[in-house]
Amino acid sequence: CPKNTYKATSSTCIPCPVHSSTTSTGNSLKDCRCNAGYSGPTGGPCQGQNSCPTLDPPDNGGVVCVQEASTNTARCQVKCNPGFEHPLQPNVFEECGPNTGWVWTTELADGPLLGCIGALFEGETLEVEVFYFIENCILLTTALQEEISSTFLAILRNNGVCTSNGKETCDIGSTSITCGAEVDDDFEFPFRRKRSTQTRMTIKFALKSLAASAANCSSICGKDITDECLDECENTLRQEANSSLQMAVNKVQSIYSPPTKTPARGTRLKTLAFPRSGFTSPSPDAAISVPGILLKPSGIRKNGAS
Repeated sequence: CPKNTYKATSSTCIPCPVHSSTTSTGNSLKDCRCNAGYSGPTGGPCQGQNSCPTLDPPDNGGVVCVQEASTNTARCQVKCNPGFEHPLQPNVFEECGPNTGWVWTTELADGPLLGCIGALFEGETLEVEVFYFIENCILLTTALQEEISSTFLAILRNNGVCTSNGKETCDIGSTSITCGAEVDDDFEFPFRRKRSTQTRMTIKFALKSLAASAANCSSICGKDITDECLDECENTLRQEANSSLQMAVNKVQSIYSPPTKTPARGTRLKTLAFPRSGFTSPSPDAAISVPGILLKPSGIRKNGAS
């Protein structure tokens, strides 16, 4: 008979009794011997010699367990509730059986089963506004606004905004377009050195750093996941997020208002526009051409991270 079965009659093979198995083919019931962790006569019945304690589920999650009959070993995988992750993901398994002395592996590591925690760091967001001169706002139909938005996002991506060394560093959010004549003394437009009314179209969008899951902290904390280490991990991720956003903003600025010289001390950095002297035109790639309209850039402004 095949392995783990025995010959009940001259033509019938049936499985060995529960918690028993054969080492090879089975010819009789006596070939079925108790599995590791169980005792009893050959052919059964087999009863457990030892057993594993109940594995308490982690905070904000649970465990899914299977019992391997041939080795009498229990293996459990941690499953987190929706919106939570485990610091040591993706493969978090606990094991208990003869090889562990009938204790769970988390006890052998001198620590409790780590709980699931919420998404540690959702990222930083930075709002950016880019301005274009336009002859008349009435020209901006809904269809043209959609085309302008698509062309604008392509300009950002083609110039490597939110990418570094071929890797994505942040997300570019959807755009919103407004248009109107405004008086704005925060900007110094080409060849104009006093407050002036300009017909201006504004494209507003958001740069958001990539979200980081709790699993990112395992490389920093190892298995020593403490509140102090999680705080340190979050601060590290926040610094990386702000750095990636600043790099993205610098690229946008280089497209729409390339600097010609270092600004004097005390210059406002919140608003970025063309310099007062030594005016340099923005990159030709910054212009947007759609049917009937050629939009020329006039400046950029960023708002604080959130």
